[in-house]
Amino acid sequence: DDLETIKICVSYGIEGEQQSDPPSNARRLEQCEPVYEELPGWQQNTCGIREYDQLPENAKKYLQRISELTGVPVDMVSTGPDRSHLIYRPSMSDW
Repeated sequence: DDLETIKICVSYGIEGEQQSDPPSNARRLEQCEPVYEELPGWQQNTCGIREYDQLPENAKKYLQRISELTGVPVDMVSTGPDRSHLIYRPSMSDW
């Protein structure tokens, strides 16, 4: 909630090339540099929010980008330590 920007690793740079998956070889993995996409943070308290529509706009954009990058809808978002601090939307494909 306090970050000005949020980094998402979108690929890995190794020997001047970018690849979407990290190498499985430990020696090559040591040579990798993560390539980040930066998104603006929201700098608003989201603790305990239970409704998607109450999330800050940049938080919604972050969740949408995660879904786009992974190709998987984000169906649940935790906004705190309690079970009640959960946003559950099984049809979040509209993100």
